[in-house]
Amino acid sequence: MFYFIIATNVLASCYDDLEVSVKKHEYNKDMIKFTFLNNSNKEIVIDEYGIKTLDDQIIKSIVKNIYDDNQLKGFINLSVNGYGKLLEYISLSNVNPKIEKKYYYKCRYAGSIESLK
Repeated sequence: MFYFIIATNVLASCYDDLEVSVKKHEYNKDMIKFTFLNNSNKEIVIDEYGIKTLDDQIIKSIVKNIYDDNQLKGFINLSVNGYGKLLEYISLSNVNPKIEKKYYYKCRYAGSIESLK
């Protein structure tokens, strides 16, 4: 069984504007496909996405933006343009299939560091 979670804020945030679906890849069942749909005109940056156990232990994560003391130190540009779509994949080939998993992601609007809070 698979579950999906996101971190949320009380105030409106990128999580309100981003629609995310996660499913197994059509041809390679060891791959998970993340589909990010931006329902706003603002660019949204995906800082991290991945797989956790049901008790929130990270099994596998893809970190795209690296911060130190809230300063961007390095990155691989991973963003969804206004009203855009982004597809990303994670391999599960070395993950125990018996472990129940949930999926997560961290996002922010381009130009902010809100996902670090």
